[in-house]
Amino acid sequence: MAPMSCCCSPAAVQRRLPVLAWLPRYSLKWLKMDLIAGLSVGLTVIPQALAYAEVAGLPPQYGLYSAFMGCFVYLILGTSRDVTLGPTAIMSLLVSSYTFHEPAYAVLLAFLSGCIQLAMGFLCLGFLLDFISCPVIKGFTSAAAITIGFGQVKNLLGLRDAPRQFFLQVYHILRNVGDTRVGDAGLGLVCMLLLLLLKLMRDHMAPMHSEMPLGVRLSHGLVWTTTTGEGPAG
Repeated sequence: MAPMSCCCSPAAVQRRLPVLAWLPRYSLKWLKMDLIAGLSVGLTVIPQALAYAEVAGLPPQYGLYSAFMGCFVYLILGTSRDVTLGPTAIMSLLVSSYTFHEPAYAVLLAFLSGCIQLAMGFLCLGFLLDFISCPVIKGFTSAAAITIGFGQVKNLLGLRDAPRQFFLQVYHILRNVGDTRVGDAGLGLVCMLLLLLLKLMRDHMAPMHSEMPLGVRLSHGLVWTTTTGEGPAG
């Protein structure tokens, strides 16, 4: 009886469901910043998820499914407010290698991956990560950054039919750089400059004072909200 009462104690339940621990202490003062953070992340995640679905060779709606479903689950089971969930470019590339553009295979792969992670959690196998050396992790993250960054060059230049393999993609871009679409490249550069200007505007905004006129305060709040919301996306 004692083990059962220990497993059902409030501390044990809060450990399994962290939302019960932080939600009663939530302050309405945090709501404004949380709304801005949610809006900015949502505006970034939607087109990002659609692009990742294309990388994985799946219909675009599956990218949206993978983008928001994990966040809803992590809201209840998550232990860190700074963790981002959802598909990544490397994950999409790996999925495309095993699903053969069939959504059913992608669903099965996600289900089996979840079962493996759940089993590892029950068996307390997290210590296996200690055997992955720091150089391996740094090498993987660096390679992922290069792959993801260079993978956007073809979209920025408006090139089509680029291969998925990294080196073949580099060769394709260098060979067809003369076929760059001026409209696509111009739009991409303008958006990048706009995001940079919003970041600089946020960093150089004057503080708001209570003696300012109402119109000035409203304008200041609008500019601050826009620059704060678009800053993370840049």
